[in-house]
Amino acid sequence: MKVDIQEAGPGRKRLEITITNERLQAHVDKVYKSTGEQVQIKGFRPGHVPKNVLRKRFGEQILAEAKESLINETFQEAMKANELQVIGQPKLNVDDDPLAEDGDFSYSVELELRPEVKVGSVKDIKLMRRATDPTDEEVEQAMHGFAQEKRKLQSVDDELKEGDFAKVDMAYRLDGAELVKKEGLQISAAIPVRGCDAEEFKEKLKGQTPGSSVVMPIEFPDTFETEEARGKTGELDLTVHEVVRFVEPPIDEELAKAFEFDSLEAMRTRVHERIHEQKTASEEDRLFGEIMDQLYAENPFDVPEGLVGDEVAHRIEGFKKEMQQRGMSEEEMKRQVDQGRAEVEESARTGVRNMFLVEALASKEKLFVTESDVDTALKQVATENETTLIEVRKYFEEKNMLPELRMDLRHRKVRDFLKEAAQITDE
Repeated sequence: MKVDIQEAGPGRKRLEITITNERLQAHVDKVYKSTGEQVQIKGFRPGHVPKNVLRKRFGEQILAEAKESLINETFQEAMKANELQVIGQPKLNVDDDPLAEDGDFSYSVELELRPEVKVGSVKDIKLMRRATDPTDEEVEQAMHGFAQEKRKLQSVDDELKEGDFAKVDMAYRLDGAELVKKEGLQISAAIPVRGCDAEEFKEKLKGQTPGSSVVMPIEFPDTFETEEARGKTGELDLTVHEVVRFVEPPIDEELAKAFEFDSLEAMRTRVHERIHEQKTASEEDRLFGEIMDQLYAENPFDVPEGLVGDEVAHRIEGFKKEMQQRGMSEEEMKRQVDQGRAEVEESARTGVRNMFLVEALASKEKLFVTESDVDTALKQVATENETTLIEVRKYFEEKNMLPELRMDLRHRKVRDFLKEAAQITDE
């Protein structure tokens, strides 16, 4: 067997494999023999059926089986002999013609290979950890976020602003004659009446106060209730009776009690702690990313495009499911996906790159995940869900989630190692 290895792009190889006729014949004979031992043909004992009889009855099937098994066998031999570590599904290039028993047999396979990843010394990396203490502005913004959750629509003695609603009477006129009058309607200042220009509608309503009126042109829609007005241009007379606005409650003890805090001070303390936790986690992610960037810059490697493509598809599928749950239209979903695709691809590429770097670091620094580590993690899950370790382990095994858990634990060990090994000083 001859194997010719060629470059096929970054991180990819093409194997041109040629099998001599001598080996091909031996393999075909073996398949004939195996078939002869399994089939039952009248007048012949199993294993004693002449080859010409088998060829006549099963020749096409035997050659197809021989072709498939010969490719599988020689491909595995080529991988082992050349110490190639394949990622993903190999792309086989072979003609569809039946296997010819005369002459050599050739085919090619295109592979994506696991990159050879080297990592340098982490102790030489110097980084600055940014401050994560919440500012007063951040705490106040978060407190207003709580207040917004309890906001209510209220009538206000003020002019109409963006986001407000108005209780109005509407009179539709054509050539000065009133066609239809509707009273006591509540409309949004941001959503125009059908037939009105959107920008003009918003501009004319803005600043109106209770008791004021505004007139604007309207193109009567084809579904307008007065048939003779349909398709014509008339006037819409709006009289504002009330301005309605979402109003936040004050940030006081009552608000704290509404969110089941003992006091406003306790609420502020917890908000402060939560922001600090979020900023700390975000800063740790940033530091990890910078360390990965420096390690990769020192020893770059080809990030497997196949894995990146799979990760992009996985993330976009999750993104689509979230949008479907929010009731988004197919058109809007497509627009959102197209708009965010470049960012998703960049993030996926970084994620795949970091996966290989973490794997290399774990191997170099001997950061292994033990069964004790797995049990500790499963016990924590059991405690959080008020169940037993046995039940949690059974669930993880049935769902094939243990490999993913081990990868996550290894990732955590590497991150902990990096925090200790790199030179990170506080701002």
